Amino acid sequence: KFTFLCLILAWIAILFSACFENGNFTWESWWTLGLTATALFFLVNDQPPDLVLLTTTVVLRLSGVVDDEQAFSGFHSDGILAIGALFVVAKSLENSGAIELIMSLFLWRTKMTARAVMQLCLPVAIVSSVVNDTPVV
Repeated sequence: KFTFLCLILAWIAILFSACFENGNFTWESWWTLGLTATALFFLVNDQPPDLVLLTTTVVLRLSGVVDDEQAFSGFHSDGILAIGALFVVAKSLENSGAIELIMSLFLWRTKMTARAVMQLCLPVAIVSSVVNDTPVV
């Protein structure tokens, strides 16, 4: 695939740049750039984001680039945990079919663009008034 070719080219460019380094980059910097490119490759190819990003974090931790405090410091924020919990709730609603049932009450076939936009905006505005916007979108 084209994205796999881009990943290989990105790693080649990173390794080539690391060989002719003349700046302040260390091996940890180049390793992090390569892992970031790899994670982006998997995310573009529709792999589960939670698995990809957690795996990348664990690889960075095991390779000694970051310590435990740095690796998991983002999880100490209540806001991050709340957004994560809302993603779980939103995915559960989506998998159960509740969203389709609710949306079918508001959306019906129409040939007018303005009416279709209003049909979509009304339920989103109602849901957004009581639920965090991040998982709604």
